[in-house]
Amino acid sequence: EDDETDNDNDDEDDHDPEVITVEDPIFDLALIKQLAAGQASTVAVGDEVTYTITVINQGEVDAYNVDVVDYLPTGMSLNDADWTLQADGTATITLAGPIAAGTSTSVDVTVTVVDGAGDLTNFAEITDAEDEDGNHPEDEDSTPDDDPDNDGPSEDDETDNDNDDEDDSDPEVITVEDPIFDLALIKQLAAGQAS
Repeated sequence: EDDETDNDNDDEDDHDPEVITVEDPIFDLALIKQLAAGQASTVAVGDEVTYTITVINQGEVDAYNVDVVDYLPTGMSLNDADWTLQADGTATITLAGPIAAGTSTSVDVTVTVVDGAGDLTNFAEITDAEDEDGNHPEDEDSTPDDDPDNDGPSEDDETDNDNDDEDDSDPEVITVEDPIFDLALIKQLAAGQAS
């Protein structure tokens, strides 16, 4: 019996147990999506746009096979052989890892602007991840999935889960210029025509 010293119940009083609880190590990934270095934030239809997606391991467990989805908005098409275009119009990639605890890794994704004008928002999200044993541990402060509508109010580049913004999802905004419509006309006498 715990903390007994009177030898009741035939419990020898020369030894004593103590119980501790060992918590599971924390599994916690976050994602930031930004324009790639040198990428302009204002573009035109027909331009390529490159984003850099960074997966940050904020936990205590190395992460493997981190699946990332890019929710291509209307007006953008995938232009990157490293990513896989899905039937639903999204693009996916798996980062094999390991992404060690306390480190991060980045991957670029390139798209082409095919239509539109004004602001165009492109989200990316972690959809799944594994530990070294192939298990899918529960993330400390977000739910990896492929639903762009359940991540709370979106705050750009936030990784601390403030305001109930899941930190495994992040947007980036570009501005698509209105196409220029510009015609010109020249009228001249034909060659050899007397003036």
